[in-house]
Amino acid sequence: MPTAISAGRNHLLRRAIVLGLLLACLLTVGCWRDYIIPPAKVRLPGYQMESLYSEGLCVISERQGMRRGYMDLEGRIAIAPEFFAAGQFNGGLAPVQRAAWRSYGYIDRQGRTVIEPRFDAALAFAGNLAPVRIGGGWGFIDRQGREVVPPQYDMAFSFADGRARVVVAGFAGFIDESGKVVVKPGYLRTGDFRDGLAMVCDGRHCGFIDRAGKPVIALEYDDAGSFADGLAPVRKGALWGYIDREGRMAIPPTFDQAAPFADGLARVVRRGQFHGFINREGREIIKTTMAGTEPFAEERTTVRVPARGFTTDATDNRIIDTQGEFLPGRFDRVSAFREGHAVVSMVGGQKSYVIDRNGRPLIELEPSYPGDHDASARHNVNVRFGYLDPAGRTVLAHAWLTAQPFSEGLAFVESPFQNRQRTRGYVDAAGQLVLSLPDEISQALPFTDGLALVAKPEQGRSRYGYMDRTGRMRTGFDYANATPFREGLAAVKISRDLGANDWAYIDTNGTVVISPRFKEAGSFGNGLAYVETVSPERYVLPAIIDRAGKVGVEKPFILEWSQALFGVPSLEQFRRRRQMVFDDLLIPRHDAAVRGYVDATNRLIIPGAQFQTMGVFREGRAPVSVDGRWGYIDTAGQVVVEPRFAVAGPFHEGCAAVRDEAGRTGYIRTDGTWAVEPLWLEEAHPFADGRARVKLNGLYGFLDATGRFIVAPRYLRADDFHEGRAAAALPAPPRVASGP
Repeated sequence: MPTAISAGRNHLLRRAIVLGLLLACLLTVGCWRDYIIPPAKVRLPGYQMESLYSEGLCVISERQGMRRGYMDLEGRIAIAPEFFAAGQFNGGLAPVQRAAWRSYGYIDRQGRTVIEPRFDAALAFAGNLAPVRIGGGWGFIDRQGREVVPPQYDMAFSFADGRARVVVAGFAGFIDESGKVVVKPGYLRTGDFRDGLAMVCDGRHCGFIDRAGKPVIALEYDDAGSFADGLAPVRKGALWGYIDREGRMAIPPTFDQAAPFADGLARVVRRGQFHGFINREGREIIKTTMAGTEPFAEERTTVRVPARGFTTDATDNRIIDTQGEFLPGRFDRVSAFREGHAVVSMVGGQKSYVIDRNGRPLIELEPSYPGDHDASARHNVNVRFGYLDPAGRTVLAHAWLTAQPFSEGLAFVESPFQNRQRTRGYVDAAGQLVLSLPDEISQALPFTDGLALVAKPEQGRSRYGYMDRTGRMRTGFDYANATPFREGLAAVKISRDLGANDWAYIDTNGTVVISPRFKEAGSFGNGLAYVETVSPERYVLPAIIDRAGKVGVEKPFILEWSQALFGVPSLEQFRRRRQMVFDDLLIPRHDAAVRGYVDATNRLIIPGAQFQTMGVFREGRAPVSVDGRWGYIDTAGQVVVEPRFAVAGPFHEGCAAVRDEAGRTGYIRTDGTWAVEPLWLEEAHPFADGRARVKLNGLYGFLDATGRFIVAPRYLRADDFHEGRAAAALPAPPRVASGP
C-alpha cells in the first residue's frame, strides 16, 4: 500500500509541525505556569451551580439532598432549594417540579407559583409562549397558563424569531405563534430561525427557508450552519465557506471546518495553515496554536492549550477576548459567558468559581458543570416501556418503568407503584411474570448461561452474586463487582480496593478457575478475554488471556474495550461487553515492538505500520484509519473499503455504521457499497435482528437494511432488538394535577 504509507508519513510530518506549534505556545503564553486564583468575594459551601445565569438568576442544587433553587449575581440564595427539577427564567417565569413524579408548573422571581402544576414536562418561555407536555403530546401555553397550541406533537422546541420547531414521527417542521403550521414536518434536520432564515436538510442536502416556509436558498449544500451577522457557513465537497442572505458566496470555501459568526468573529480551521477566528471579510484575526476553540459569547471564548507538557492528549482551558488577549488562569473546565459571568473549575482543584468578564472570582462553589436545564426538563420525563416486534407492533403494552432486553427468553421489568405495590422481576415473551424479585435485590441484569447477575446493598455499597431461573442464589453475595456470565465464565472482583489486582474468573458453580490477579477483566468471547493488570510501578498492562488464564497477547491496543470495563455493573456495560468478541481471532497491537494484527499466540499476521488506528475484526472486516480517514481491511490485510469516512464502526449482520465528513451517518455492506444512504441521524446503532436503532430529532426508531423506517422515530428511549423484541418507551399517561 504505497499510497497509504506515504499518507502515514505525511501525517507524522504534520504531527511534528503541530508539536512545534505547541512548543511555541508553551514559550509564548506560559502554559506551564501555576496560577493561584484570588479569594472569591462569596463562598457557598455545599452548593453546586447547575445552569448559567438567565435574567440574573441561575439554578443551584444542594450537594447533599440535591434539592434545587436559584442564586443571584451576588451569590445570594434568591429562591430556597425546594424543587426536584428547575429550569431557567425567561420573561420572569421558570418551570419547576416540586417533587419526583409530580407535575410541572411555573414560578416567578420571588418563588411564587403563578401557573399551577399540571404539566408532565415544561420548558422555559420564549416570548409569550412555552412548550409543555401533557401525556404523550407537546403543545404551547401563554403566560396565564392558557392552552394556545393543543398537545399534539412528539417533540417541540421554544420559539425563535416567531417560529417554533415541532417534530412528528421524527421529522421536523415549524409553527407560528397562533399554532398554524407554516412548514409541514418533513425535514430530517433543522435549525432555529435566525435573521429571518432557518437551515433545513432533507436526506442529503441543506439549504435555507424563510419564515413563510419558502426555500430561498436551494438545498444544494452538503452541510450548513445558522445565519448570524448576515452570513452562514456552508459546505460543498470537502471545504467550507460563507454565504450571504441572497445565497452568494461571501467568503470563499477554503476551510476544513467553519462555525457561525458570534461577536463578529467565526471559528475556522484550515488544516495545516490556520486555526482560529476570521472577521466578516474573511480576514484572519486571531490565530491560535491551541488544541481546540469554542465560539465567542459576550466577547469571550475558551481555547484548549497543552497541560504542563508536550502531549496533545492532556489539555487545559484558557479564556481569550476578541483581541486575542488571555485572561488570567488555566482551568479544567470553562463554561460559556452569560450575562457577564462564567463558571470555571481549577486544574486539580475541588472547587468551582463564578468569574466576571475580567476573570476575577466572585463566588466559590462545590465542583459545578452547568448544563442545559431546559433539555433536562424535556428528557426527565415519566415514561412507560413496552416491547415491539420487528414489524414495529406493540406486543407487550407500555406499562413498565424499567424494561431490559430479552435474553434466554426472559426480560427484567419493573412497574410503577400502585397502592404501594409493584411488579418487579422477569417476564416471558408473553409478558407473564415468571420470577418475582424481593425488594432486598437492588439490581438485576439479563440472564446469560442460565444465571443473572444481581446485587443487594450492604453497608452503603452493593454486593453481587448470581441467581438461577428459579430465583435460587447459585453463589452468595460475595463480590464487590462482577460481570454477567459468558461462555461459562464470569469475572468477579474480590475486594473494594479499586487499585487492587483482584479480579478473578469463576465458573457457573461459583468455583474460581482463574485466580485473582487482574485490575480489570472483560467477558470471554471466542475463548479469549481482555484484561488489565497494574505493575508495581503503577503502569496499566493490558493483555489477552485464554480460558486457562494464560496470557497469549501482551499489550493489545483496544481502547474502546478498556473503557467498557470500568464502573459498576449496568445495562449499558452489559450491551458493550456483549460486543467484546474476537472474530477471526485477530487482535490489534500497537506498541514499540509490534504494530499490526496478531493471532492468539502473539504472532504477527497483518503488519500495520501504515495504519494510524486499528479496530477489532468483525465478520471478516476491521476498520482502520489512514491520514485521518477510516476504511476497512480483510483478514489478509488487503484494503477492501478505501479510507474515506470520518468514523467507521464494526460490522454486524453484514452492515457497518459509518459517518461522512458532513456528519451524516449511513450503513455500508462489506464491499463498501451503501446499504443505507447517509442521513442526518443523531445516533446510529449496529443492526440486530435485521433492524438498526437510530435517533432522529430527539426520538428513536428502527431502520431496515434498505434504509426504510420499519418503526417510525417516536420513542423517547429504546433498546436494540434481541430475541425478536425491543424495549421502547413512550410518555406515561397524564399525571393527576398536583398542588403547589
